[in-house]
Amino acid sequence: MKSKVTIRTLTFAALFIALDIVFTRFFSRMVFYDRISLQFLPHVMAGGMLGPIGAALTCVAGDLLGMLINSGGLSINPILTGTAMLRGLLYGLFLFRKGKISFWRMLLAVGIVTLLCDVVINTYVMHVIYEVEVKVILASKLWIRALAWPLYSLVAWGVWNRLEKAGQIK
Repeated sequence: MKSKVTIRTLTFAALFIALDIVFTRFFSRMVFYDRISLQFLPHVMAGGMLGPIGAALTCVAGDLLGMLINSGGLSINPILTGTAMLRGLLYGLFLFRKGKISFWRMLLAVGIVTLLCDVVINTYVMHVIYEVEVKVILASKLWIRALAWPLYSLVAWGVWNRLEKAGQIK
């Protein structure tokens, strides 16, 4: 299988890494044990435009470079970096080369990533790092993620459609 890495692909990967860092490290808010940000947006776009492997690598690079730039007092956690990789991989599997993406497909993709990465894995990591009971973390995360899921899906779908009309997504 021949890999197709172009200047366009590398440029978009760099853009998505930069957006990931800016949205996550500088334009985000912590609400209890959960971070609210636009970080999902470059992850979704990387998945749709770069494919599962390209998006996974882009998300890992964004996580590692972001930690080097502004760690927020934390150290690099391999599980959270793995979660970033899984996030890119899943978005790539759901969105890459799928033709016109319906709102329902976007809702499903964002929902699965939110449930698996943000609720299940990140709850476990927060439990280990902060030594707080899982039920306490879930009590704060579940309502935030339940509200964010359709909102994130709508924003991602809207941006996706704009990029598709501009001819950036094929």
